[in-house]
Amino acid sequence: MAHISQLQENICDLWGPGVLITEIPHDTIQKSIPPHVQYACRYWFDHWQLGNPVEDIKTIRQFLEQHFLHWLEGLSLIGEVSNGAQIIIALEEILSVSCNAY
Repeated sequence: MAHISQLQENICDLWGPGVLITEIPHDTIQKSIPPHVQYACRYWFDHWQLGNPVEDIKTIRQFLEQHFLHWLEGLSLIGEVSNGAQIIIALEEILSVSCNAY
């Protein structure tokens, strides 16, 4: 998740809300969200699940509090919002189970 923390609000320095993705030059996205950060945006959840998710709940909550919107913006810019929606659904299930366990 360290790479995702490189994301920030309005990472592509867009000129206003409601800008269509087709209006953003591809090289602007590539410069603002380098390949390793794009990879992290897409696959952090898969890597996290391979570890011990129950022990890392605190880390995930901290990530969601600090970088959730940045992550969603990054996903939208790289065309992976549907992947993000699937991750959110899976996270909701994991977090609700872990909260009920304690």
